[in-house]
Amino acid sequence: MPLHVDLLKLARDLIDRNLDAHIGADLRRAASTASYALFHLLTYEATERLVTIVSLRPRVARSFQQKTMKTVCGEIGTLKSDQDGKSVANAGVIHPIRIQNIARTFVDL
Repeated sequence: MPLHVDLLKLARDLIDRNLDAHIGADLRRAASTASYALFHLLTYEATERLVTIVSLRPRVARSFQQKTMKTVCGEIGTLKSDQDGKSVANAGVIHPIRIQNIARTFVDL
């Protein structure tokens, strides 16, 4: 199972374990773990799509940096959408609104 799936389950478990009295530390740890899960999901999806040699994917995935990803997501998240819900960056790349929502979520976390 991919790491991001396990991390998201862990975040949910941290939230659910004290439903009657949420403990601040559990909630902070859950938010941090969810952020880490999203980072690994984006890394996983990128390497699945861009790296054709399966055995190289883990090595390429380790080259991703959270600070760089946050910068890129910040730029994508601030693009203005057209009437079709798509945004165009300076390079002419079209980013559907769903991609922008993911980018904004990453920055928020």
